[in-house]
Amino acid sequence: ELLENLQQSYPSIVNEVQNTPGLGTVQRVLQALLRERVPIRDMVIVLEAIADNAHETTDADILAERARGYLGRTIANQYRSFDGVLHVFTLAPATEHTISEHLQQTAQGWVVNLPPDMAQQLMTDVARQMEGMATQSHEPVLVTSQRIRLPMRRFTQRNLPTLAVLSFNELPQE
Repeated sequence: ELLENLQQSYPSIVNEVQNTPGLGTVQRVLQALLRERVPIRDMVIVLEAIADNAHETTDADILAERARGYLGRTIANQYRSFDGVLHVFTLAPATEHTISEHLQQTAQGWVVNLPPDMAQQLMTDVARQMEGMATQSHEPVLVTSQRIRLPMRRFTQRNLPTLAVLSFNELPQE
């Protein structure tokens, strides 16, 4: 129904995504975005991201990550504090490197596969950062490299469901 409404104003983009990658993939991309509370009000931008990247891949996770890049300002703006500042925390470069070395492809996509003691320590460290942000009345936002953003989100979603995980390329250039 969403696509039918857009068909009248943007027929070429709608036709393009219906053919490649197809409606099923478009639906999975939208579900992935909504699962992380990414606003999809600007559906044309999402469809453009899918169309622009569908020649490289039809993987819904990758297409959703590309769409996040197109929607970066919108995503970042929803986490700005009352003073308009985006308060974030990052991982140490060595930690990011360790995580990227422990990524594993599964049927559910890329995941962080750290040894149990390292995984527990990482979860504890991230939770501590979140608590620090919460005491200052800031929305907890972790910013990572694009490569580990989705696996890190999957890693934290069960224990830290309110943590937003953004990649550096989603941040506005200001």
